Amino acid sequence: MRILVLGTGGREHALSWKIAQSPLAEAVWASSVVADAEPGLKSIPEFPDAAACAAFCAAQSIDLVVIGPEAPLVAGWSDVLRASGLAVFGPDARGARLEGSKIAAKEFMRKYGIPTADFVVCRDLEEVRGHVGRFGAVPVVKYDGLAAGKGVAVPSTIGEAVAFAGEGFTRGGQTRLLLEERLTGPEISLLAITDGRRVHLLPPSQDHKRLGEGDLGPNTGGMGAYTPVPGCDPARLAELERIVFEPFLAGVAEEGFDYRGLIYAGLMLTEAGPSVLEFNCRFGDPETQPLMCSMDGDILPLLWSAAIGRLASRGMDTQASLCVVLASRGYPADPRTGDEIHGLEEARLMPGVKIFHAGTRREGDRGEAGRFFTRGGRVLGVTGVGETLTLAAAAAYAAVDKIHFPGMQYRRDIGARALSPQE
Repeated sequence: MRILVLGTGGREHALSWKIAQSPLAEAVWASSVVADAEPGLKSIPEFPDAAACAAFCAAQSIDLVVIGPEAPLVAGWSDVLRASGLAVFGPDARGARLEGSKIAAKEFMRKYGIPTADFVVCRDLEEVRGHVGRFGAVPVVKYDGLAAGKGVAVPSTIGEAVAFAGEGFTRGGQTRLLLEERLTGPEISLLAITDGRRVHLLPPSQDHKRLGEGDLGPNTGGMGAYTPVPGCDPARLAELERIVFEPFLAGVAEEGFDYRGLIYAGLMLTEAGPSVLEFNCRFGDPETQPLMCSMDGDILPLLWSAAIGRLASRGMDTQASLCVVLASRGYPADPRTGDEIHGLEEARLMPGVKIFHAGTRREGDRGEAGRFFTRGGRVLGVTGVGETLTLAAAAAYAAVDKIHFPGMQYRRDIGARALSPQE
């Protein structure tokens, strides 16, 4: 089978790496960022649109396209590629709107009985000021459209909430936004592969959105993640499948979405029960990195069977895995580029460690050692694997200690909530 993975981040590196391990994979194409960092992968050009991608796939006899990022999914690339005869892992544009519009997602949840926080839609700052006090506590503010993981604020005061909303309307290009009831409880990411009729749940994971340790600082695309999540036993997962994914599938059928791909539920486990914070239409980043490392099995049959509408669920043995994101100086507001990264080779050779590239640029031939430089943003995902989360964390952080570049930012507390002396 010949597979093309679209996207340039650590998520796509993890997917390409995992897919390439399959005995069914004859060849795997990925972005130059990924292919430059992973031996054995073929490099693809940048495609200006879905039609150019379809033409490339035809020329290379591609069997399956896996779309990593949300933007091409929301833009309808799956629709164009499927119309050209390709098998595609990724929902159609209508299904992807569940991520492309937070308002559409909340209205979908309300319509199909999926538990979620109370909310109100605001179309201008006057409406924000009129509704901001209705929830008792200061509400969460969410921009409606895509914002690279930075369109959500959990403000401390009404003034902060109004200011963030105003920023969205004036500089963020938003025409609508959400004010949402503030919930409390641990958050988990629960991802499921689906053909639109059935789901295959992946192990639950937990992301760390804030830039700083102790969940301080601005929101980011994610500074690390780990799996498994303590307390998410089979009974809890069965409950989540019943109250979240079964009504999701009912809604997909009723709305007529062509949803063959990944559905990601961001959940908060409150005292009153689980509540869906958001739906994403693609694999999480950085959750995909520890998920791919944790699964001792072939992911390609799951992706292929979902893409052709005949999901063949299969069990996999799993280990613990933890990913630490290394970000460039100035991220997320003003990330710096062009700094040389040192210690990669030493870290790469450590046992129980896999390094996924995201914001890197290579100089030198792929057949040589090469030199890597930062391209800004989230640069690397240093991922450890072990029998326990403690061992996975130790492996990841030992590798982090080998890597350095000017202004490197990372968190020392990834997984801290789940680690205990009794583990």
